[in-house]
Amino acid sequence: MNSLIAFDHTLFEKINGAWTHPFLDTVMPVLTDLHRAGPWPYVLATLVLLFWLYKSRARAAKTLVLIALSIALSDALSYRVLKPHYNRLRPEFSGVAVTLRTESHSGRSFPSNHAANNFAAANTLTYIAPQFGWLWFLCAFVIAYSRIYVGVHFPLDVLGGASVGILMSMLVWRLFGRRWVLAGAKLKPKLPADATPVGKNQSDDTQSDANQK
Repeated sequence: MNSLIAFDHTLFEKINGAWTHPFLDTVMPVLTDLHRAGPWPYVLATLVLLFWLYKSRARAAKTLVLIALSIALSDALSYRVLKPHYNRLRPEFSGVAVTLRTESHSGRSFPSNHAANNFAAANTLTYIAPQFGWLWFLCAFVIAYSRIYVGVHFPLDVLGGASVGILMSMLVWRLFGRRWVLAGAKLKPKLPADATPVGKNQSDDTQSDANQK
């Protein structure tokens, strides 16, 4: 365990102090705290959600409920159970070299709630739209990575948070998702334009025979 923690500290110092760039120094603090970036993230998210609801209606609404359930479980498990249990200090209070690129965080460090919540959403969206799975997980990874880059979490914190989020998403999907969302998405097969419904020829022939009689 000591060697794992030592590796975790070394990797943190690399990401936070060595593998840096002026562009990332500007972007990562914004991404890690989007709720403090002004109204534009909320406006953009609202427009996307309204468009999605308009196009997909019930399916989109059910998906949003599944995402909300996954995030709620991930957040509660991380914040209410795991953080008090492990009681790990934030990097700035752990005796490692830290370049803090956002506000000081005094709460417990393991696991990262940001990572848990974003990976819960990403995994749920991948169930719904697997063709964009790479995009959902890329977004979650960037947010999780930003927590290390700005100096408020260790790599093991975000790895633990990501694991919690994915597991809670899998649980919610197993309990509700497959029956609730995908069942409503099944469509009746479309017949070709020149196809004749089963039984129609037979009924037409019967009617023709009757007319001839």
